[in-house]
Amino acid sequence: PASSSTTKAAPPPVRRPLAGSDDEAAEDLSWAQHGNVADIKRLQRLRRQLFRKLRSLRMPSNPLDNIIHELGGPDAVAELTGRKGRLVRDEEGRTVYKRRNVDLGCSMERINLAEKQAFMDGRK
Repeated sequence: PASSSTTKAAPPPVRRPLAGSDDEAAEDLSWAQHGNVADIKRLQRLRRQLFRKLRSLRMPSNPLDNIIHELGGPDAVAELTGRKGRLVRDEEGRTVYKRRNVDLGCSMERINLAEKQAFMDGRK
């Protein structure tokens, strides 16, 4: 006679904070750890491939940065926004982050005041 055996699926892991921690980032992730070396190597290889693909993507420019560029660039346009920086293309065509206060030589807290004053003085 054939014996029928039913296997129960394991219940999903319970996520729980570490003892004595109120911080959600200190969550106990030991349930997600495993020791299958082949899986780990395969996942690491997949991760590297994904990062290579991401680096090769040409992301579209920010519309606000496009408008500023079309109007003469940051030296000609007074930008009064809450942004701390802008995305610009470097000499190699890569998109890099540039802080707005670098060219004006002021603190980030005063960047909009400096931009407004440059506009009022006719420099922008």
